[in-house]
Amino acid sequence: MKMRIARLILVGTVLFLFTACLKVGTSTSTRFYLLESSSDEALQSAFENKMPDVSIGVGPITLAQYLDRPQLVSRLSGNEMRVHEFSQWAEPLKATIARVIEENLSVLTGAKHIHSFPKRRSAVIDYQISLDVRRFDADAAGSVTLQAVWHIAKPDEHQRLMERRSVIVQPSSSTESNDVVDAMSMALAELSKEITRALVIVAQK
Repeated sequence: MKMRIARLILVGTVLFLFTACLKVGTSTSTRFYLLESSSDEALQSAFENKMPDVSIGVGPITLAQYLDRPQLVSRLSGNEMRVHEFSQWAEPLKATIARVIEENLSVLTGAKHIHSFPKRRSAVIDYQISLDVRRFDADAAGSVTLQAVWHIAKPDEHQRLMERRSVIVQPSSSTESNDVVDAMSMALAELSKEITRALVIVAQK
């Protein structure tokens, strides 16, 4: 009897360990994503009026609190959100937005000097772009919405030259994180074009 109980305990232990190994082997691994600037070919023909001698500062950039986290966030319904634990940003979202806008503006404006906020003391900034991102997520179909309020200012003169609110909707080919991130990058490209249009107007005044 004791031998039979011992065998049952041994078999149960082996089955438990085997099941645990299977779970570990099939567990979901975290994937990391980056937003990317648009290709030079896609942006270079967008504007003929280049501003190579203009110095541009990008920042500060602020995010809605629900976005200020390592994980990607999507919208299941009007007020229900999903945080994707296994889909995360490879760098802070605020930093990656700034980097992408800087790279896009460099191509769109032709500006030789684009600086991140806070700028170096020695850097002279003609126009500073500040950005408040109030929504940046995908819906249940994968479509990305970017809502942002942004300003163009002359920092040395403490003068705000223009304020705009952008709402950009960018479809995605699927709800997969990789496709959603691609759509988010394209939304930032459209925002960069809107900022460039405003910079051209301001520079011509």
